[in-house]
Amino acid sequence: MVLLYRAGKALAAEPAIISVLAEHGQWDDTPFVNRIESGYFGLIVSSRFPLTERLMFSPAVQAAIERAYEPRERIGAYTLTGPVYSGGRTTIAASACGRRAGSRCVPN
Repeated sequence: MVLLYRAGKALAAEPAIISVLAEHGQWDDTPFVNRIESGYFGLIVSSRFPLTERLMFSPAVQAAIERAYEPRERIGAYTLTGPVYSGGRTTIAASACGRRAGSRCVPN
């Protein structure tokens, strides 16, 4: 979240807050789940992988991420996941990386 803030980007949701709100029936996470399933987010960064931490993700959000996204890289404690493209699961998104060097993406 801090990275988005520092980059001047909007934060789509804070996972722990929306998870608790959805669990208590105070927020319908269906539109958010639909955005995840459509591959709307270019990258999801989590310090929780696999996504079994209920404090961070509601069951619906967890399932949507697992269906529509795949792990791309680990940087320290963080797992970066990206959308699965129409060609199926891939190790890295061609549009997000110029070439590969080992297990890391090397931008153009």
